[in-house]
Amino acid sequence: MQDTATTAPKVPAKVHAVVAYARQHGWSAEATWSPADETNTGDGWVVTLGADTARGRGEFRLVWRYRGTTLKYERHFTTGNAPGLWRDAPTLVYVHWAVRNNPVPLPGTDPVWRWLEADALPPTTDELTEGMLAQARRDAEKSHLPQTVFASQWIGRQFLGADCLLTNTAMPREDYRPEDAHPDAAPLMTVLPSRYFTFVPVG
Repeated sequence: MQDTATTAPKVPAKVHAVVAYARQHGWSAEATWSPADETNTGDGWVVTLGADTARGRGEFRLVWRYRGTTLKYERHFTTGNAPGLWRDAPTLVYVHWAVRNNPVPLPGTDPVWRWLEADALPPTTDELTEGMLAQARRDAEKSHLPQTVFASQWIGRQFLGADCLLTNTAMPREDYRPEDAHPDAAPLMTVLPSRYFTFVPVG
């Protein structure tokens, strides 16, 4: 390893690959040289990543240190949390996982990822998307009856897909709630069959 008192060495390929992958997926990523001092075990590299993701602001740091002449991955730090250890782990695999599970929202995409959080709140009316309403529309067409839509209990760690975030029932009584409705959820909206007004007199 060269003398780094004044000049940092070239960014190693394994560190550069992490930076390139994160940037490709909309994250900011910077690699900085981190020489040994009283708090660092040796010379090394720190990559800082950040993005406004579908789950909120995501930020973390990855740290590599030289052990002799070999650069080894040491640990990661996430904002507000203690460092996590992934010693000698394939770092790019971890970054793949982190970016895939914390995507940067793109225009026109369904913002469903945040309901994967364990403490996620049920969706509100202004958060509904066509993907989430798909099952209610199918049920309305099949039954020819209006479907009242509720937020379901299938959020957080039980989340299975966009259409599972809601549940619906045909023309419920005023005090009725589907068994799988979220305990804190009021009715969100009513979905009508496409030919509803053909059969129901208006006026």
